Amino acid sequence: AKLKKSGRFEVVAQFLVAHFGLDTLVQGCGVLDIAGGKGTLSVELKRRFGVPSTLIEPRENFECGSEYRIDHWVGLLDEQTADRDPELQQLLLHASLLVGVHPDQATEIIVDSALKHRKPFVVLPCCVCSSDFPQRVHPDGSRITQYWDFMEY
Repeated sequence: AKLKKSGRFEVVAQFLVAHFGLDTLVQGCGVLDIAGGKGTLSVELKRRFGVPSTLIEPRENFECGSEYRIDHWVGLLDEQTADRDPELQQLLLHASLLVGVHPDQATEIIVDSALKHRKPFVVLPCCVCSSDFPQRVHPDGSRITQYWDFMEY
């Protein structure tokens, strides 16, 4: 049966706990929910499992609609901030896991940051954003424009 779209963050939170374990997820400053919009995944992790999570989201004014307080770092995770912002560097250094659920343009920097800091990561992209990233190409030089090609990239 097809799941309702509204339950996707609950499913992702359950997957993270089942795959990585609570002992891992609660280490350091917990999970970084990158480009996480309203922070629904962070709220699910905290409410259901007690996992600390920091939402990294460029929008300052957001309503998560929950009594569960989540940490919120206002800003973009991009190549400049990942290397220059001391607060973000500390979050990346002490995170247990980097997660991006439909992170759009942040997909690649999540992977790059996780690899650089030797952190586990989970990315569930929804968009290829090929017009924003013309440098993404196949070995033959053709542009990556399809979802499955992006996964392989």
